[in-house]
Amino acid sequence: MHYNSLSAFRELNDKQSRQQVVLKVYLGSTTPLTDRQVLKILKKIDPVNWKEMNDVRPRIVELMKEECDLTELFDKVYDEESGRKVRVCRVSTPEEKREAQARKEAHDQARKVYQKPIQPTFGFIKKEYTNAERVS
Repeated sequence: MHYNSLSAFRELNDKQSRQQVVLKVYLGSTTPLTDRQVLKILKKIDPVNWKEMNDVRPRIVELMKEECDLTELFDKVYDEESGRKVRVCRVSTPEEKREAQARKEAHDQARKVYQKPIQPTFGFIKKEYTNAERVS
């Protein structure tokens, strides 16, 4: 087998094992956690492999996309270190996951810009503009 294939296979296994470790942190918690809180817990367990936020965030996003019952809560919390509002996730029941997905879709739908074409008032302009183009 080619060397690149073997290394890619090892990375895939590493990614899956890292996802499992992150999921175990959520399963062991009784409260929702921010990405930074997950990182702090993992640093205590294994400071060599979990050094920065970029080690944790991709695994959390992957777990949310997969059917792992990891749900981002609609509420955000203030993070002292970054000075920003950040997401909070937790392991939830399938019913809670469906409700969270429905809330997210409704929120995304409400934020869409109205896309009705607007006729220009000038006779020499033939291009139709949308509200989104006018705003930008």
